[in-house]
Amino acid sequence: MVVIGARLIKVADIRTSLRTGDLAIYAVTVICVVFLNLLEGVMIGLALAAAHVLWRVLRAPIHVHRPAVPSSPWRVTIAGSCSFFALPKLNGVLQSVPAGADAVVELNADNVDHSFREALLAWQLQHQATGGTVNLEEHGNTVFQDAAHQAPRREDATELPLPPRTEPLLDGINKYHRRSAHQVRPLVHDLAEGQNPDSLFVACIDSRVNPNLITSSGPGDLLTLRNIGNVVCSHGQDASIDSALSFAVNGLGVQSLVICGHSNCGAMKALLAEADGADHSSLGPAFGRWLDHARPSHTAVLAGHPVGRQAAAAGYGTADQLAMVNVAVQLAKLQDHPVAGPALEGGAVPRACSMTLPLQASSGSRPMASRTWTQPLKQRSRAAHWPAGSCPGGSVP
Repeated sequence: MVVIGARLIKVADIRTSLRTGDLAIYAVTVICVVFLNLLEGVMIGLALAAAHVLWRVLRAPIHVHRPAVPSSPWRVTIAGSCSFFALPKLNGVLQSVPAGADAVVELNADNVDHSFREALLAWQLQHQATGGTVNLEEHGNTVFQDAAHQAPRREDATELPLPPRTEPLLDGINKYHRRSAHQVRPLVHDLAEGQNPDSLFVACIDSRVNPNLITSSGPGDLLTLRNIGNVVCSHGQDASIDSALSFAVNGLGVQSLVICGHSNCGAMKALLAEADGADHSSLGPAFGRWLDHARPSHTAVLAGHPVGRQAAAAGYGTADQLAMVNVAVQLAKLQDHPVAGPALEGGAVPRACSMTLPLQASSGSRPMASRTWTQPLKQRSRAAHWPAGSCPGGSVP
């Protein structure tokens, strides 16, 4: 047995077990093989390994964090697998929160069972009875409410993508600093002295359009220009757009110019309503003047623009047809702009793309395609007449 035990000892295995925290199990296995026998030693090692795995799985990191400033609430962070095994630690941590204090419980669990849920809710009621407040924030992969009436199960992450914010803006800022700021800081550390985005992304100011989310982009990836109707004005008509194009192309050397429209666009609806005699004077004269930049798109629809015809044949509504024609018209404007046009022609900016983002699928038609395309400049005028998702030159979902 001594010889067998000696053969089990390998420097590489010792280093691996030391790095993974399994050195004690490795040592006990070798000792049992030497002083008992091979079978018993291996069985004892397997039993210890299984117990160690169970302990790791059932252990729930539960911590309390004192307020950074007196006006901030106490924080209780809970992660991991939350079962009755974690109740002693949960109760100990919760009791450390002073009576009457405001508290936030951040639940980032992959499993919550009935007993854990009941214990947490009981403490919430008890703490509120002392005059304190308890705000339960769930951002893990399990639905806390489900533990009341069904077996625990994993769910899709509740904050990927981010749901609409339900609390006031300042509370949302506080939540960011509590939960996300430490993760974002390393990402922006290298951007502190400058930026190097690869794309200028022209989008509507609509609050439902999130450029970074729909392009899987992080800090520093997109230079974003937003306005009503995601329009590109002709040169000299708007200093903001002209300067943004110049900064993106000549200053930052972006590789892509992107026009992003979306379904159910308010600007497109306003153009259609205006054509039917609606009065937008309550929005002020500036709104009417701005719509002038999108009126060529409406004219193009009335003239039978190929994008509009194909969108209508595909079952899209009138406003969505106009939205798709609008991105085609704005994309074409880039060719005539004195900054963007030469950059596209000469290859300094290799790509000009457009996309139409679906916000919802109507019951009477298929969901809008959300795609981009790229064409050589000499073909781009033809490509711009194809609706998003059907450009023959290739499309990327």
